Amino acid sequence: MMSMMMLYGLDLATTLLPLLTAWWQQHVRSVRRLLRKSGVLS
Repeated sequence: MMSMMMLYGLDLATTLLPLLTAWWQQHVRSVRRLLRKSGVLS
């Protein structure tokens, strides 16, 4: 029972991780653009 839950969680993680990283990179990029626009980053 426990091992099935572990496998399911692992499967879910491998499915969600690429989506999360893609979203995160997009988010970071927009934040950097905002910072650059406000003059915080040169």
